Amino acid sequence: MDVHSTIDQILALVENARSMPMSGSCVVNRGELVQLVSDLREQLPAELQDARWVLERREAIIGDGREQAGRIVEDARAQAGRIVESAQAERARLVAQTEITAAATEEAERLVRDAHAGAEQVRDETDSYVDRKLAAVGALLDETLVAVEHGRRTLAGRVEATPAPRPPSDSAGAHRR
Repeated sequence: MDVHSTIDQILALVENARSMPMSGSCVVNRGELVQLVSDLREQLPAELQDARWVLERREAIIGDGREQAGRIVEDARAQAGRIVESAQAERARLVAQTEITAAATEEAERLVRDAHAGAEQVRDETDSYVDRKLAAVGALLDETLVAVEHGRRTLAGRVEATPAPRPPSDSAGAHRR
């Protein structure tokens, strides 16, 4: 059972409890409620530990994404460098041939543009990947925080809704005598 279902059971227990006439109070099975709150207390540390793990892992995911992005960009730069060098060598060879010189220059420039465009695409895809992972982590954290706040509000509402018992009044006892 998870925290959400335990909270749902507590809410159901209170909502379905028998009402006290002429008051906002109700009769709740103490043993059932104590057991559910005890279950909730046991589950919360695990949920909080999971949330901490996600936070710790978030940094690792970001680091892994950045590291992978760096490697991809470096590989793309190296490949672009090799392509540029290759294109320049090819262009130098073709300079001697006047009819082919214009075509070689154009091809070398296209290769450089393609290499730059490929590196930019790789960077954009890496950024998108990291953003999706961060969004997933953020959504999980939001869900956890909402569940915790909901549980706290529920518990706080129950504590405030239970009136403290009143001691018998002396003046009321004097009128009965």
